Amino acid sequence: MKIAVNLLNYFSAPMGGDESFVKNLIKGFNIYKPEDMQFVYLISKPAFPKFKKLLKKEKVKVFNTGHDRIRLRLIWQNIKLKKIIPNQVDILFTPQFKLPRKINNTKTVSVFHDCQYKDLPDNFTFLERRYFDYINYITIKNSDFIVSISEFTKEKINQYYNLDIPLQVIHNPIKIKKNISKKTEKEILKKYNLKKEEYYYTLSANYKHKNLITLVKLFSNKIDDKLIITGPLRDRSSLLKIKNDKNIKLTGYISEIDKNVLLKNCKLFLFPSVYEGFGMPIIEALLHGKKVITTRKASIPEVSLNKAQYVNDPYNLNEWYNKILETEKNGLKISPKTQKLFSKKYSIKTISNRYLNLFKNIE
Repeated sequence: MKIAVNLLNYFSAPMGGDESFVKNLIKGFNIYKPEDMQFVYLISKPAFPKFKKLLKKEKVKVFNTGHDRIRLRLIWQNIKLKKIIPNQVDILFTPQFKLPRKINNTKTVSVFHDCQYKDLPDNFTFLERRYFDYINYITIKNSDFIVSISEFTKEKINQYYNLDIPLQVIHNPIKIKKNISKKTEKEILKKYNLKKEEYYYTLSANYKHKNLITLVKLFSNKIDDKLIITGPLRDRSSLLKIKNDKNIKLTGYISEIDKNVLLKNCKLFLFPSVYEGFGMPIIEALLHGKKVITTRKASIPEVSLNKAQYVNDPYNLNEWYNKILETEKNGLKISPKTQKLFSKKYSIKTISNRYLNLFKNIE
């Protein structure tokens, strides 16, 4: 069996959770693919450098799409994809939900991450909503099988789309860096002027639904302690005012090793989002043994297995404040048994094998 993995929707800039998801999946495919299953990766020239190390032993086709913008690359794919698919490919797998054309004699599997533009329409312009309507319509029409990354997203797909193709839930694979030397940890903490368990941490872009503004208000007005925010500043205007706040530090994107050190050594991990198709940072923090305070919104209780600490009102500063005090009083770490539960459920072995079995059994 030959499988073409469509990475043409990835670009040169960091892509947060989407990028972590597909990189972890590739790691799993590299290790656990059966001998009778061959992979070929289709990728654009701008994105190739950040995948090069993972794909150095794999068959790769690199294409000069001429640009690094998603909409222009989708046009390029519509024109070129049928011509560039290698001969005798059995399955075309698209980890992002943007498959432009039907490929004759090839089964297509697409991953659906969320229905945010339907659930939170006010976060999108009219033209953006129409664009996603078109992309999702074409992708569903041209797919033979859809994977949803959570039961929550599966319910939303069934709510918004009249599917007549199979749909299966496969959660995201999560891998953390554990074996980091004490010396390296010390150097990284020093770089950010931090000390072990003397700061709170969150990983998030500052989109409206991520609700970072609640944490900003909390640490500006009620908690005199350090909050470290890692993630892209998509809309700088909403967070510019905190740059002079002594309690809050914005790191932007950081390396994987830096991220893991900050996760491992934080006091608590705070995740105020009100909408997630999955919510990978929650699981990363739990795998490091850190307690997580988050919300009961969207997929969050599902993927956290109801093992986190939850606020009922994501926007209520007093509830956040009291939940932090309560959680700290009961200890800062989760049990090894709970860590093991998450490690097994979301391991790259578990998740990649579910995809490999899907590919093997698809009709």
